[in-house]
Amino acid sequence: MPRIPRDRKRRPEALTSKQVHDMVRRPLNNPYTAMCINRPDLSDFFTGKEFSIHCDGVPEIKFKVSGINTLHWFKNGVDGGWEEEYYECYESSSKGLYFLFHQVKNDLSCKLRILAVDTQSRLVTLVSGVIGLMDYTPRDTDATPFFGYIDWYDGSEPLWERHAHTLEMIQKNILWKVNSWCHIHYYTSRHYFTSQTFGDENGFVVSERGRHIKLRDNVYLFYWRDMQGSGILSCEIMDLNTFSGVGVNYGLTDYQFICSGFTRENGRFVTDGELAEFERIFEETGDQKLALKTVFDVDINDMTTQILNC
Repeated sequence: MPRIPRDRKRRPEALTSKQVHDMVRRPLNNPYTAMCINRPDLSDFFTGKEFSIHCDGVPEIKFKVSGINTLHWFKNGVDGGWEEEYYECYESSSKGLYFLFHQVKNDLSCKLRILAVDTQSRLVTLVSGVIGLMDYTPRDTDATPFFGYIDWYDGSEPLWERHAHTLEMIQKNILWKVNSWCHIHYYTSRHYFTSQTFGDENGFVVSERGRHIKLRDNVYLFYWRDMQGSGILSCEIMDLNTFSGVGVNYGLTDYQFICSGFTRENGRFVTDGELAEFERIFEETGDQKLALKTVFDVDINDMTTQILNC
């Protein structure tokens, strides 16, 4: 665990609810390519399919998917009907496990619907993300998970098994590499993790709210909120069998709205002994590159040669 918090993030300027709504509903940029570094390949698995999602605590959600970026979902209520949305879907490295997300645009709130769909077990986790926290600030995000299953309209019986939050990641530490970014994640407790980021950030340390949901053996849905920075929600399928992941960042940076997919390149577990040696070298020399190269054999100048799918 880092002993000395380094350069702390600064909080962006406060925004009113109207400013947030205008940035999300009338973005000056394409939010889906706003952070195009290491963006995953799109999957057309759901194209041409009709299905419904049944999760505890929320009404059934019916879907019709007509293209690789176009879906329709049925809105309940007196003003209900079929709503068309742009969506993106990625296949994780765990075969048959998909990550899908879309905004809910015909709504007063700024919502994002995230689905982790296991096509082998039919189990589904829905994460409902929203920009705007009543007890915090209008720019910050919140996330609520719901657990259930997918119905393909093939006559299969309802499922009673569910995904669930897990404590399996507590006290584990992972070094992650994403292009020129390098992070050490310290999964410290049920509700929080600590992240140390290298590169331009020079090893800043920050603790954030984050939870793990077990999808399969060594495969988790990890979601967290960047509350020390701009308040962005991040969510990903994290496969520790391959140390890779696919996910989305959702929220407002200093100057733009983002709803951008990302993929991790690689990672590995790190031991307490490695962390102690890393911190010793880093504190004595102040050289993050030397410490990373000496202990973990990581060169943060060795970035992906091509930015993916920008």
